[in-house]
Amino acid sequence: MKFLYAGGECKNHCFANYGGCLVHTPKTTEILSSEEIAYQLGLLTSKHEQAFVYTPDMFSDLYYKSVFLELPFYDGGFPGAYIAVNASVRTLIDKVKDFSDLLDRGIREVWFGIESGDELMRKKYGKPNFSNSEVAFTTKELQRFGIHACWYLLDSKDDTDSSRLATYELIRECEPYRIRIWPLEDLEDLSDSETKT
Repeated sequence: MKFLYAGGECKNHCFANYGGCLVHTPKTTEILSSEEIAYQLGLLTSKHEQAFVYTPDMFSDLYYKSVFLELPFYDGGFPGAYIAVNASVRTLIDKVKDFSDLLDRGIREVWFGIESGDELMRKKYGKPNFSNSEVAFTTKELQRFGIHACWYLLDSKDDTDSSRLATYELIRECEPYRIRIWPLEDLEDLSDSETKT
């Protein structure tokens, strides 16, 4: 999968108590023009390559109008279009009323920073407020439309048997298409390495 960085930076304050979020790279405040994004996507989809249009949250105020609404339409599913995006459960629920809008723009995969099935752990991580029932709704509704719902998860020194069990149970209930799990210490190690370079 080829990454297309749309630019900009996240305005949330996730993981402030853990040194801050370190995955929004490369760090740039300039957002690509809709013409440039459409051009780059055209090159990728013409070769039937999968594209990850990278933003911290495609449906936040910063990107919803300037990037998502400017994505080209693919006539209900141009076969070369397989676009993946990052999203927040909260902004997706608030902004997108019809998930077929995602399909029309070639989006086939949505990644959520769920981080934990324990709502208290998510609060500790500083995640935008969303409930497990909303996680279940968005994951299952995307799957109903044929869109792959994928999760980022974390495991930290603050996790307990109870919080890990809550995460396991949420996975079993929702059955996300893909999961990536990071030990939170890895993010802290990355912070050290970036400081030294």
